[in-house]
Amino acid sequence: MAKQQVLFGVSRLARDLDEYLEWVDVCDKGGIDLIGFGDSQTLWADTTAILAATALRTKKARLGPMVTNPITRHPTVAANAIATIQKLSHGRAFFAIGPGDSSVYNIGAQPLSKEDYLSYVTTVRELTHGKEVEHKGNKLKLNWELGAPVPLWLAGDGPKNLQLAGRIADGVIVGNSATPELVHFANNNIRIGAEQAGRDFNKIDIWHMIRVLVAPTEAEGIERLKFYLASYTNVRFRKSMNDKGISIPPDMQRRIQGMRSEYRMSEHVKHDTTYNADLIDKWGLKEFIARQMAITGPPEHCVRLIQGLVEAGATKFVLPQIMGNQIESTRDMINKIVPAFR
Repeated sequence: MAKQQVLFGVSRLARDLDEYLEWVDVCDKGGIDLIGFGDSQTLWADTTAILAATALRTKKARLGPMVTNPITRHPTVAANAIATIQKLSHGRAFFAIGPGDSSVYNIGAQPLSKEDYLSYVTTVRELTHGKEVEHKGNKLKLNWELGAPVPLWLAGDGPKNLQLAGRIADGVIVGNSATPELVHFANNNIRIGAEQAGRDFNKIDIWHMIRVLVAPTEAEGIERLKFYLASYTNVRFRKSMNDKGISIPPDMQRRIQGMRSEYRMSEHVKHDTTYNADLIDKWGLKEFIARQMAITGPPEHCVRLIQGLVEAGATKFVLPQIMGNQIESTRDMINKIVPAFR
């Protein structure tokens, strides 16, 4: 169907590690191009340990945190960890990082300033390149035989983070690209940053994140995704509502603020809880948020909408696997969505 090469990656969290490794086998055999694992130390298993196991279990997929943060690990620790994954995976690792959300707020910390964030991410990148770096008055270096340099990927969905990624990053994880308008918004901001730095936009590895769930009907899929719609609404609109590439009416802004005021971080992205999911209904947000953040319904419906994103300029997708049975939902994606784009 699509004339351009389209790649598909997946990301997820894990509490049952045996089930996770079985899922990894499904991804590897199904030809998935990228596997990411979330980093939130109070909610699920350790990112580095999981990625190490994934590296040893897979042959081709690119691997990395999706995404890590600059708060919970010293830059030498972060660089050393991803450099180790790079060696274990024979060059398939990437280092994807954002300011931090549940990993930061759940321990009472605050995000870094823009200057400190930039210093952190560039320090990690230079360290994985085997270079000596000065950071906060200290000279840092990884003194062991490293593998290939690890690409730095920045995550974001607002103009500032997207433009920063365009200026300095090897790749970008776009937090939400569920509509053609959002694809245009993200690519345009990344391009602005690239042009400011005299870089070639086409050489930046851009992965667009979309929530896709195969379901008998769109309405049933949206109902099953409510817990995730609540989780992502809380993250996406934490700092602002007016710079995310969509127009949000004042009444809808009030509803989003109301939902966020009652949100429970302890149940963040937990499919088997109902409190946060119920907030989506309580505040009348389900239809509006679903149209902006998810693609769900029968396979042909999902394929048609994803094709619209390809035509808008997205050719690499990350599909978070967040339902209770990730093995089943991932198989659905591999068998019913991916073949239309190969």
